[in-house]
Amino acid sequence: MAADRVVSAAALIDAIWADHRPANGANALQALVSRRAVGAERVAGVAPGYRLRVDPVDVDLIRFERPAASVRASSDLATLREAESAVARARTE
Repeated sequence: MAADRVVSAAALIDAIWADHRPANGANALQALVSRRAVGAERVAGVAPGYRLRVDPVDVDLIRFERPAASVRASSDLATLREAESAVARARTE
């Protein structure tokens, strides 16, 4: 996830379609971005790709990256239980 950073069109095409690229990836990407429901104010075309303007706390993946890193670095059972609880809460949202 690259919240509020420019991601190249090529990298986005690779991430979205991997081995099943459309004939014209750039056009397909542009069409996909224009149909997204995130709102035009959140997506900016910035050479060489796009920037998704979001506050990192609004992105689930980013909110869980820090606790996940703590769990990986810790053998503390309480930390593991806290992470399991966070994952369970995320699944119900």
